[in-house]
Amino acid sequence: LVNKQVQEALSLLESEPLHDPRAPRWVGKLAASLKPGRFAHSLSVAWMSRRLAHVHGLDPLKAEQAGLLHDCAKCLPLDEMQRIAVEHSLTDDPELLASGALLHSVVGSWVGREDYGMTAPDVLEAISYHNTGYRGMTRLDMCVCLSDSIEPLREAYPRLEQIRALAETSLERALLLSLEGTADFVTSRGKYLHPRTQNTIAWLKRSLSEAR
Repeated sequence: LVNKQVQEALSLLESEPLHDPRAPRWVGKLAASLKPGRFAHSLSVAWMSRRLAHVHGLDPLKAEQAGLLHDCAKCLPLDEMQRIAVEHSLTDDPELLASGALLHSVVGSWVGREDYGMTAPDVLEAISYHNTGYRGMTRLDMCVCLSDSIEPLREAYPRLEQIRALAETSLERALLLSLEGTADFVTSRGKYLHPRTQNTIAWLKRSLSEAR
């Protein structure tokens, strides 16, 4: 199944290969540092981010770069993520530091810069916030955050197809529905929802209401 996912992800990119000339080296590093399923997911998010960028008039190269690298730190042990975060003053948020599911985004931005040579601030920002969002996030940030949850290899979950359809016309509405689903899933299981996600949901609701 895992090898099939990798093949499916690679096939997505066959008709239009990754644009960045560094991509072959990056793909090799990601294949070596991520579990196969996570590697396939990263390729698929790169494809989805680039596609949404084309649809919504964003920079497809930056969307692709952020999508490809967004999980570059995901498979690091939590104690290694914590060491990097503390040594380089990436965050002092105790909730982030306690959770690899949250911390990998912040550490991933640092790894993307130090190990992959990514220097574009907006790409690094999109990596930093791809799992929580933030109040006032850019449309590039939205594109990557949303692509993470709707890429073609994602297993089905409630409202996935509705979110995918919305993504064709409105990043904001699609992201709001996606984050609300995440919030419902997390809280229904008694797990911790980071306040940044709650604030992002409230901000998107207000922004969409004011735009009517």
